[in-house]
Amino acid sequence: ANPPSMSQYRRIIARGLLGSQPQSHAMSYSYEPGSSGDIRYRIGPPILHLPIGPIRKLSTGLDPSYSGHVSAIYSNPPTAWLITSPGGSATELISTPNASVQPWLRGLWGSPVIDWSKSPQTLDDSSIPSGIKHLLIGWYPRYPSGIPAHLSGTNLERAYRSRSFPWVGLALRKIDISSGQRIAWAATSNSSYDIKGRWYAPGFNGTTSDSSDTPNTSSWENLNGIEYKAHWFDRRSSTQFIDLMNELNDTPPELSEVGIRAESPSRVFERSGL
Repeated sequence: ANPPSMSQYRRIIARGLLGSQPQSHAMSYSYEPGSSGDIRYRIGPPILHLPIGPIRKLSTGLDPSYSGHVSAIYSNPPTAWLITSPGGSATELISTPNASVQPWLRGLWGSPVIDWSKSPQTLDDSSIPSGIKHLLIGWYPRYPSGIPAHLSGTNLERAYRSRSFPWVGLALRKIDISSGQRIAWAATSNSSYDIKGRWYAPGFNGTTSDSSDTPNTSSWENLNGIEYKAHWFDRRSSTQFIDLMNELNDTPPELSEVGIRAESPSRVFERSGL
């Protein structure tokens, strides 16, 4: 139902949330004394804002390789979007920085990558009326998503450098260094995640190495700085909505120790006569 003379508004009332018991509430509307007759104020119980929303209709055909702007999403989107078919048979979590989505920002938090260019009738139920669209629901997970384990090739390389995923960077800031080595590594255990280390040579498109030690090649000699990064990989895989929600707040492993070292040249500036 709508408040009087306010046909452009809708009320969505959820009952018995968070383990509470439904209560009788009066949701009346009235004029505030001395105010304009065009303004009405809600009189009723306090409202608890749940960490979801906004809700949009998905009108962009997001096939798994889609790259670009997503309609109805603005430049300050929520942490994640839960895309769901009208009947809930298909769900996926994505991230849309700057209102755009890329293939390496699909299937996050262990969700599957869905071809949303298919109609609700195909993904859900053929009895769904035509014109019904998939939904975008703003979502706010407690922890950031690790790099999805399903990524490979170019999309994996771009995910490594994306600021949408967490990492810990340890820089060796010396002149003419070489032979980087990881000598210690410790983290809390979580079977749903992997933590992988990677060496980065200087430059945004510099050489990388996934081994514990930097390769013994000329491209890793005499560098003005080497960085070692720890990346979180998410190996969860949930095709059912209830399983996805149960795992969404699973605590990722915490990195407690990393030890690295590298060789730095020495130079004799002067010799004494003693």
